[in-house]
Amino acid sequence: MQYYVYICSHKIITQMKENLLFKEWYDGLPKDKYIEVRNKVIENCGISRAVFYNWYGGISPIPILAQKEIERIAGEKIF
Repeated sequence: MQYYVYICSHKIITQMKENLLFKEWYDGLPKDKYIEVRNKVIENCGISRAVFYNWYGGISPIPILAQKEIERIAGEKIF
């Protein structure tokens, strides 16, 4: 049981870290680029605006393929 709790805790911490890195990157963009970049992430990742803000708010995990696409859009390593 303790091992299961550790795995679940590790997954939650990893998700929180990834979401926080995404939020910090997005918040660091120039204000006039927010909408353009948000729309590019939404389109390229094939998600809705609600899912984007779930990622931004740490509500849901960001899939690995989406992380790669976000890094491609950003032109830098984020995660």
